[in-house]
Amino acid sequence: MALQNEQIDIAQMGPWGYILAHVNGGSRIVNTMLVNGIPTYKAIIVGRPGLSVPSFPDSARGMSMQMLDRGSTSGWLVPTHFLRSRNIEPQSFFGRYAEGASAAAAQMATVNGQVDLATGWDTHRNTMIRNGTISATANQIIWESEPLPNECVVVRRGMDEALATRIGAVFAGLTQSELESLPWPYTGFVAATHAPYRGLEQMGRDLGVLRAA
Repeated sequence: MALQNEQIDIAQMGPWGYILAHVNGGSRIVNTMLVNGIPTYKAIIVGRPGLSVPSFPDSARGMSMQMLDRGSTSGWLVPTHFLRSRNIEPQSFFGRYAEGASAAAAQMATVNGQVDLATGWDTHRNTMIRNGTISATANQIIWESEPLPNECVVVRRGMDEALATRIGAVFAGLTQSELESLPWPYTGFVAATHAPYRGLEQMGRDLGVLRAA
């Protein structure tokens, strides 16, 4: 909201946050963040240890599902769109359905066997594994999305075009030593346009959480 209200000039945010700021407040992207040198990541659905899901989503009918809050790209928007595109209403398809968990809590709920399934994203799960919070076999990836555009650097509407371009160039030009302060596995920034994010914007319109174009 601060960016949309022009209280700040620049912000780093997730893909869905950017879409909302772009559509509702005219904000625009200048950079996409890199994860291990790649500008994309994947939404995932993980399952508790030993869970058998031969074919997702069909084999998951009646299981318990924990989604993240509705502000999450990979934890709500993308998996919900995937399911509804297959004429599946999550609230009735799953035996027990909940929203609003944090990413870490959702992962741990599957690890501890509290739920069958939970949403999340691969970068976060990989970070938990690297940090020793969970092991690679503590839960299992049941489904993953196509590659999605990463988090981004966004500027307020009305910013001078030349200034916005310079800001993007500064982030994209950071040296290796300057990038060492980024948390693993983020490795840098690249110049970006709205084009890779149009698919997420369309998902929001399909689900009725964005006004019609």
